[in-house]
Amino acid sequence: MIFDANQLPSGTRLECDVCIIGGGVAGIVLALTLSRNSALKIVIAEGGGFDSDPFSTALYTGEADPADYPAMHKSRLRYLGGSSNHWGGWTLPLRASDFAPREFLPRSGWPITRESLARYDAEASRWLQLNGDTHDTAFWLNHSDDFQPLHAPDMVTDIYRLSPPTRFGEAYRQQLKDAENIYLMLHANAVDLVAHENARAARQLVCMNQTSRRFEIAASQYVLAAGGIENPRLMLNFRSFHRDGLGNEHGNVGRYFSDHVGFRFSQAVIDGYAGRRPLYDPVVGFTDRRDGAHRLVGGMSFSDAYSSANGLRNTGFLFQFRGPLDESGLAELPQSMAGNAGNDPGLVDVFMGVEQAPNRDSRVSLVRDKDLLGMNKAELDFRLDKSDAEAVNASADHFARVFSASGLGRVKLEQGFWPPKAPEYGSHHMGTTRMSLDPRDGVVDPDCRVHGVDNVFVAGSSVFPTYGYAQPTWTIVCLALRLAETLGGDVS
Repeated sequence: MIFDANQLPSGTRLECDVCIIGGGVAGIVLALTLSRNSALKIVIAEGGGFDSDPFSTALYTGEADPADYPAMHKSRLRYLGGSSNHWGGWTLPLRASDFAPREFLPRSGWPITRESLARYDAEASRWLQLNGDTHDTAFWLNHSDDFQPLHAPDMVTDIYRLSPPTRFGEAYRQQLKDAENIYLMLHANAVDLVAHENARAARQLVCMNQTSRRFEIAASQYVLAAGGIENPRLMLNFRSFHRDGLGNEHGNVGRYFSDHVGFRFSQAVIDGYAGRRPLYDPVVGFTDRRDGAHRLVGGMSFSDAYSSANGLRNTGFLFQFRGPLDESGLAELPQSMAGNAGNDPGLVDVFMGVEQAPNRDSRVSLVRDKDLLGMNKAELDFRLDKSDAEAVNASADHFARVFSASGLGRVKLEQGFWPPKAPEYGSHHMGTTRMSLDPRDGVVDPDCRVHGVDNVFVAGSSVFPTYGYAQPTWTIVCLALRLAETLGGDVS
């Protein structure tokens, strides 16, 4: 059922079993999965409406550094469906090695395994409106005779499956409306989460609508599912648990902020150009689809064994196909690229995405300025350090070496590609309420429960302790399904 909190009288009190703050991907998946248990009553406090409006957008304004980083009120969308409303549709699971601690990457690893999320793969595929239930490379390479993979001894092909993309607020609005045990409250802006006297549990959520009327939601369990910037902003503003904010006894809330940064770093001449396009060209992946259904794009990455042996961070490579090369086209290129050209050569741009090291100084914090509801605004200080630059250079060098040695083509590294002149920020806000076994190292435990607080949980990419290069939406959905089971939902 759907209601507009702007119509609620001041002082209204709602009671439920689970209160979810945020109606984006994580919040919607969690709520509808929990609703399969008819004994549960769920309230979603969504700050926006069905569409963007100036009031809601203004609540997302804040300061960001570096200056070229996307403005916070543009990279996030505060209405039903959240950032899925401008999501590109790319999906890829994190690798098993993303979950493992690696000696050359400080603070790396998750306290759970990739295998613990793999059981949700089929269900995640349905939520994201994907055909098939797997990202398995071998499965998809055998799916079509049109696919001619790039074989290199120390590299593997990744399969990115493309969602339509799913706009969660539209795709699941009717289900939210029809669910008799879901109360979706639009324009319900969380302004305080009030702790019990012992600060070990939350007692009630205080919300404010766009007319400044307050109302309360009392629940047995609370979930923050508002995104990688808003989750920590809310927690830092919720000071009845601790003077420095909810879950912030060790000063970790808002820290370890990360995003995926992509950029072009090289050009390559590849052989068998026309045969590679059906699998590796994003233009084909987005505009075609074999059997009229399966939309996917191939990328490449180093094998886990090669990355581990050479101390390389997990790195994804994508290609932009520029065109086939005839003799005159080859003549315009450096000999290092044009020499020894095989059958059907063509030119591609190569793009890289390297995981960032968890960096405690990269963070979301509060400023004195207040928003329209009287809450402190967020300030973002996104930092890439010397080790990130070294990781980029190492991955570029190894790609050129491995790709060329395999006989697939010839690579020319761009000069001065780092720092990138035109970085493509993914606006994948991650890490700010990181998962950890030890409260001193993070904000939530392996069940996504806030350390030291019995009934408050966090959903979404803010819990990622290590980030990989895969777009986060797939893992967000799997984590939401896992959390639903923890809270009594049916994921069958």
